[in-house]
Amino acid sequence: MLPDRKDVLQAICNHNASSLDCPALAPCRGLTLEPVEEDWPEDAKTAPPPGDPAARGGLDDGFGEPSQPAPSHPTAPPKRLVYLSYPPERENRRVYGFKGWLDGDGCALELQAQPEDNAEQVLWGRLIRDPDGARVELRARDLYERTVTDPVVVPVETWDRLAIAAAIRRARERLGLSCRR
Repeated sequence: MLPDRKDVLQAICNHNASSLDCPALAPCRGLTLEPVEEDWPEDAKTAPPPGDPAARGGLDDGFGEPSQPAPSHPTAPPKRLVYLSYPPERENRRVYGFKGWLDGDGCALELQAQPEDNAEQVLWGRLIRDPDGARVELRARDLYERTVTDPVVVPVETWDRLAIAAAIRRARERLGLSCRR
């Protein structure tokens, strides 16, 4: 997958931020050098759970208790995620957005009226499937320190429930937010 023109210019501008007077970097003047927060909306519209059984099962299993092995067929796990809607950016691309809350042990909380009351971290994520492959993207906000991580991207090897769950768990590990129970 080739990056689009804006991504290339953004990388050049970030690298050469001190030399923006150069005429070749004139397009940089209109670009923001910080991550675009709209790409990770905190209050995106809620959406129904994914209709795709692999996506829904993988998301549920990826936030389930790690001490329990993933069942061989879909079950009705406790609700741990709020699904978010993301507009499609191009044809043949599916984006499943989600948000979940973690306790002090890094374990996903079951959703209640106010999950943030018992949470220490909130996770935003996207499960993306397009012609170039599939991937999970996660980032977290510490609710006490108000810090936000950079996004972590993990490829999904095959489009099935177990591979999606494994990619989510790897992304959580890379963020240092694996469930420690």
